[in-house]
Amino acid sequence: MDLFEAIIKTKRTWEFEETTVTNEQLQQLLACAQLAPSVMGVQNFFYIAVTDENKKKEIIKTVPNGHWMEKAALIIVVCAQVSEDDDTAVVDSIIATQQLVLGATAIGLGSNWILTFDPTKVAELLRIPDSFAPIALIPIGKPTTNQTRGMTRKLKELAFKDEYGQPCQLSD
Repeated sequence: MDLFEAIIKTKRTWEFEETTVTNEQLQQLLACAQLAPSVMGVQNFFYIAVTDENKKKEIIKTVPNGHWMEKAALIIVVCAQVSEDDDTAVVDSIIATQQLVLGATAIGLGSNWILTFDPTKVAELLRIPDSFAPIALIPIGKPTTNQTRGMTRKLKELAFKDEYGQPCQLSD
Protein backbone atom coordinates (compact mmCIF):
# COMPACT_ATOMS: atom_id res chain seq x y z
CA MET A 1 0.00 0.00 0.00
CA ASP A 2 1.46 3.38 -0.92
CA LEU A 3 1.27 6.47 1.27
CA PHE A 4 -1.72 8.07 -0.46
CA GLU A 5 -3.70 4.84 -0.25
CA ALA A 6 -2.90 4.55 3.48
CA ILE A 7 -4.02 8.16 4.04
CA ILE A 8 -7.27 7.59 2.16
CA LYS A 9 -7.98 4.27 3.93
CA THR A 10 -7.18 5.46 7.46
CA LYS A 11 -10.36 5.69 9.51
CA ARG A 12 -11.18 5.90 13.19
CA THR A 13 -11.75 2.37 14.45
CA TRP A 14 -14.50 2.07 17.06
CA GLU A 15 -14.66 -1.72 17.27
CA PHE A 16 -11.97 -4.37 17.15
CA GLU A 17 -11.98 -8.13 16.57
CA GLU A 18 -10.39 -10.19 19.31
CA THR A 19 -6.95 -10.83 17.85
CA THR A 20 -3.36 -10.09 18.67
CA VAL A 21 -0.78 -7.85 17.06
CA THR A 22 2.40 -9.79 16.35
CA ASN A 23 5.79 -8.63 17.60
CA GLU A 24 6.78 -8.07 13.97
CA GLN A 25 3.74 -5.82 13.40
CA LEU A 26 4.45 -3.90 16.60
CA GLN A 27 8.06 -3.43 15.55
CA GLN A 28 6.89 -2.10 12.17
CA LEU A 29 4.55 0.38 13.84
CA LEU A 30 7.16 1.64 16.26
CA ALA A 31 9.68 1.95 13.41
CA CYS A 32 7.18 4.15 11.55
CA ALA A 33 7.16 6.47 14.56
CA GLN A 34 10.92 6.28 15.07
CA LEU A 35 11.58 7.37 11.47
CA ALA A 36 9.44 10.52 11.76
CA PRO A 37 11.11 13.91 11.53
CA SER A 38 11.86 15.60 14.83
CA VAL A 39 13.08 19.09 15.71
CA MET A 40 16.88 18.83 15.63
CA GLY A 41 16.50 15.03 15.75
CA VAL A 42 15.89 15.11 19.50
CA GLN A 43 12.85 12.77 19.59
CA ASN A 44 11.95 13.82 23.13
CA PHE A 45 9.01 11.44 23.32
CA PHE A 46 8.45 7.73 23.79
CA TYR A 47 5.77 5.08 23.45
CA ILE A 48 4.57 2.39 25.80
CA ALA A 49 2.89 -0.55 24.05
CA VAL A 50 0.45 -1.91 26.62
CA THR A 51 -0.60 -5.51 26.00
CA ASP A 52 -1.12 -6.64 29.59
CA GLU A 53 -4.90 -7.14 29.95
CA ASN A 54 -5.05 -5.80 33.51
CA LYS A 55 -3.17 -2.62 32.60
CA LYS A 56 -5.30 -2.17 29.48
CA LYS A 57 -8.44 -2.40 31.63
CA GLU A 58 -7.09 0.22 34.04
CA ILE A 59 -6.19 2.55 31.16
CA ILE A 60 -9.63 2.07 29.61
CA LYS A 61 -11.21 3.10 32.93
CA THR A 62 -9.57 6.53 32.49
CA VAL A 63 -11.38 7.07 29.16
CA PRO A 64 -14.99 8.28 29.34
CA ASN A 65 -17.11 5.61 27.63
CA GLY A 66 -13.91 3.74 26.75
CA HIS A 67 -15.48 0.28 26.90
CA TRP A 68 -15.31 0.03 23.08
CA MET A 69 -11.50 -0.25 23.41
CA GLU A 70 -11.64 -3.55 25.32
CA LYS A 71 -10.97 -5.79 22.31
CA ALA A 72 -8.04 -3.73 21.01
CA ALA A 73 -4.96 -5.94 20.85
CA LEU A 74 -2.87 -3.22 22.46
CA ILE A 75 -2.95 0.39 23.51
CA ILE A 76 -0.02 2.60 22.61
CA VAL A 77 0.51 5.35 25.17
CA VAL A 78 2.17 8.38 23.59
CA CYS A 79 4.38 10.29 26.03
CA ALA A 80 6.10 13.63 25.45
CA GLN A 81 8.60 15.60 27.49
CA VAL A 82 6.79 18.35 29.35
CA SER A 83 7.97 21.94 29.28
CA GLU A 84 6.10 25.15 30.06
CA ASP A 85 7.87 27.17 27.37
CA ASP A 86 8.48 24.63 24.60
CA ASP A 87 5.90 22.39 22.97
CA THR A 88 8.17 20.84 20.33
CA ALA A 89 8.07 17.46 22.09
CA VAL A 90 4.28 17.38 21.79
CA VAL A 91 4.40 18.41 18.13
CA ASP A 92 7.14 15.87 17.37
CA SER A 93 5.22 13.09 19.12
CA ILE A 94 2.05 13.94 17.17
CA ILE A 95 3.90 13.78 13.85
CA ALA A 96 5.48 10.45 14.80
CA THR A 97 2.18 9.05 16.05
CA GLN A 98 0.41 9.91 12.81
CA GLN A 99 3.11 7.96 10.96
CA LEU A 100 2.44 5.04 13.32
CA VAL A 101 -1.32 5.30 12.58
CA LEU A 102 -0.67 5.30 8.82
CA GLY A 103 1.61 2.30 9.29
CA ALA A 104 -1.19 0.48 11.11
CA THR A 105 -3.51 1.07 8.17
CA ALA A 106 -0.84 -0.11 5.73
CA ILE A 107 -0.57 -3.49 7.48
CA GLY A 108 -4.32 -3.97 7.85
CA LEU A 109 -4.79 -2.78 11.42
CA GLY A 110 -7.20 -0.19 12.79
CA SER A 111 -6.53 2.56 15.29
CA ASN A 112 -7.97 5.66 16.86
CA TRP A 113 -6.63 8.78 18.58
CA ILE A 114 -7.84 9.15 22.18
CA LEU A 115 -7.12 12.51 23.79
CA THR A 116 -9.77 12.47 26.52
CA PHE A 117 -8.43 10.40 29.39
CA ASP A 118 -6.89 10.89 32.82
CA PRO A 119 -3.16 11.36 32.14
CA THR A 120 -2.27 11.42 35.84
CA LYS A 121 -3.75 7.96 36.44
CA VAL A 122 -2.13 6.58 33.28
CA ALA A 123 1.24 8.04 34.30
CA GLU A 124 0.98 6.46 37.75
CA LEU A 125 -0.10 3.09 36.37
CA LEU A 126 2.76 2.91 33.86
CA ARG A 127 5.38 4.59 36.10
CA ILE A 128 6.06 7.36 33.59
CA PRO A 129 8.83 9.73 34.74
CA ASP A 130 7.66 13.15 35.97
CA SER A 131 9.49 14.92 33.13
CA PHE A 132 7.15 13.24 30.61
CA ALA A 133 3.37 13.18 30.26
CA PRO A 134 1.01 10.86 28.41
CA ILE A 135 -0.64 12.95 25.70
CA ALA A 136 -2.59 10.36 23.69
CA LEU A 137 -3.78 6.78 23.69
CA ILE A 138 -3.84 4.81 20.44
CA PRO A 139 -5.81 1.56 20.63
CA ILE A 140 -4.70 -0.78 17.83
CA GLY A 141 -6.08 -4.04 16.53
CA LYS A 142 -7.93 -5.79 13.75
CA PRO A 143 -10.86 -3.55 12.81
CA THR A 144 -14.43 -4.66 12.31
CA THR A 145 -16.57 -2.72 9.89
CA ASN A 146 -17.37 -0.10 12.57
CA GLN A 147 -15.04 2.63 11.33
CA THR A 148 -15.61 6.29 10.54
CA ARG A 149 -13.87 8.88 8.43
CA GLY A 150 -12.81 11.98 10.32
CA MET A 151 -13.36 14.34 7.39
CA THR A 152 -16.34 16.62 7.97
CA ARG A 153 -15.46 19.82 6.11
CA LYS A 154 -14.95 20.34 2.41
CA LEU A 155 -11.39 20.96 1.24
CA LYS A 156 -12.36 24.41 -0.09
CA GLU A 157 -13.24 25.35 3.51
CA LEU A 158 -9.80 24.29 4.76
CA ALA A 159 -7.40 25.45 2.05
CA PHE A 160 -6.81 28.91 0.64
CA LYS A 161 -4.41 30.33 -1.92
CA ASP A 162 -2.08 33.21 -1.13
CA GLU A 163 -4.27 34.56 1.69
CA TYR A 164 -7.19 33.61 3.90
CA GLY A 165 -10.49 33.47 2.07
CA GLN A 166 -9.02 33.19 -1.42
CA PRO A 167 -10.22 29.88 -2.90
CA CYS A 168 -7.71 27.43 -4.32
CA GLN A 169 -10.17 26.56 -7.11
CA LEU A 170 -10.33 22.98 -5.86
CA SER A 171 -13.06 20.55 -6.74
CA ASP A 172 -14.65 18.22 -4.19
